[in-house]
Amino acid sequence: MSILTDGTLATRLTDALVAADLPYALTVQHLESDDDPFNPTTTWVDHDCTGWVDDYSAHDVDGTLILQTDRKAFVLTSSIDIEPSTSDRLVVNGVTYTIISTSIDPAGTAYVIQARK
Repeated sequence: MSILTDGTLATRLTDALVAADLPYALTVQHLESDDDPFNPTTTWVDHDCTGWVDDYSAHDVDGTLILQTDRKAFVLTSSIDIEPSTSDRLVVNGVTYTIISTSIDPAGTAYVIQARK
């Protein structure tokens, strides 16, 4: 078993990021519906997590897939109980963003989220 496959690297990276005081509170909102088959009700459910938000580099911005106003968010995988998806929203300091795309970093430490207002 290697450090890449047993989760040790993700744990070490998360610990280092927390020790550096980089992550802060974020919220992923997930749309959930009740079990009523005749009159379903959907509501946004908050999933608190930790991470940080950055701007995309000028090299990454193409004006079509990634806009200049898009934000690149990192959500620590160990801090959230769901896997963020494009049907969810991201709330950062009271500002709500639509999730355009999601992936996970190679170490499994963070979900990388493209967020747009």
